[in-house]
Amino acid sequence: MSKEKIDVARSWIDFHYSSPSSKKYEDNFWAFDFLSDSCEEDPDYCLGVIEEIVGLDSSDFILANVAAGPLEDLIVSHGDDVFDKIEVAARDSPKYRKMLGGVWENNIPDKLWEKIKKYHQMEPFKLL
Repeated sequence: MSKEKIDVARSWIDFHYSSPSSKKYEDNFWAFDFLSDSCEEDPDYCLGVIEEIVGLDSSDFILANVAAGPLEDLIVSHGDDVFDKIEVAARDSPKYRKMLGGVWENNIPDKLWEKIKKYHQMEPFKLL
């Protein structure tokens, strides 16, 4: 992967571990914003950053934030284009299966939501 994707992933992770009133939070907010925009504008790039995030930190806390954040946004915006890639990753990776189980219905097209619902039966996140 590219250094840029790794930098985005690291800053996105740091942002999520930061207190909202901290300098670290402010310094890394750009990554949250950038990844949100990428979900809309460049689905393949977004998916690449998600892969980097999961590779760097696969804690339940981060997987849950990816699931209900960029992964969900990506499926809402470009599910027809990227869902096959996501499902292939889920077949090969318990981390991806777990993330798909954390995606909320939102405005996901019905045909994709039917595929995602089976992942909701899997092991829940342990966030405490």
